Amino acid sequence: MRLVLFTLLLSVLFLAKSCTDEENLIDFKSSYKNVSGYPLLISGYGSGNRLLYSYALENNDSSPNCTVSSPSFLGASCGADSIVVRFDSGRGFICASRFNNSSNQCFLSDKSPIGGTGQEEFYREIFPNTFEFLITKEDFENAFELPQ
Repeated sequence: MRLVLFTLLLSVLFLAKSCTDEENLIDFKSSYKNVSGYPLLISGYGSGNRLLYSYALENNDSSPNCTVSSPSFLGASCGADSIVVRFDSGRGFICASRFNNSSNQCFLSDKSPIGGTGQEEFYREIFPNTFEFLITKEDFENAFELPQ
């Protein structure tokens, strides 16, 4: 009798666990790849303009991978809510999730390292769930004059 009750209890617990609304999380890896032909610096900032990361990339260099667990791809922000890409010329881009692209100096054509949905064309999938955000020669040519 105890065995039957124990089995019944385990069955109920298993069914209750399988009926939760918990989302399936996937580990996504992302990095930046500089194919512009020019050296650049990528800096990611969190709340309060706190520097989270900074990568100096020569041409054809890639940043280290960042891993984010999410039900869908969230871009290459790696926890930053604003990203600055600055070429040695002082030109570059400022992309921030707290502003829309028309009010800041983000990439043209709605290209942004922040947010993955609708951004797939700007990433290259190098392995399953591993993406590179490419910074191209066209990006260099279209860069904005940034404040010091």
